[in-house]
Amino acid sequence: MINIHVKQQIDASKSQLLAELLDHVNLSRFFNAKFELVRTQKAGEITGGAGSMRQVSMLGTSFIEEIVSASDSGICYRIVGSKPLKQHAGKILFTEVTPTTTMVDYHISGTGPWFLPDSLLQFFIGRDIEKAVNKLARLYL
Repeated sequence: MINIHVKQQIDASKSQLLAELLDHVNLSRFFNAKFELVRTQKAGEITGGAGSMRQVSMLGTSFIEEIVSASDSGICYRIVGSKPLKQHAGKILFTEVTPTTTMVDYHISGTGPWFLPDSLLQFFIGRDIEKAVNKLARLYL
């Protein structure tokens, strides 16, 4: 089982961070992948929110992520299918420190393929998430 946790304070409001992270087609500014929106949000949901699906392409592979929920409290998403992780759960939680500063808690859990050591996957995915959160934070400096 892989468990990744990255936490960082960012000088932006919860709503600013939510808008940036739900702008699916521009997520490559932060993450080392290409993103394509394949389905928009369900009726009545915020733009890019619950029901949205995006194709993520990286390292020669593609997979679909679905937004399960999205609000000023954070974003929950999952990988549709079992690649690159089975039973994937992603949570990005926002906690207001001040009206213009937010603590971002990014959690990922899942099970890697049998032929790759969990520790190796955890290291590489964790490093990529940490870099992405740092790039997001630099946007507001």
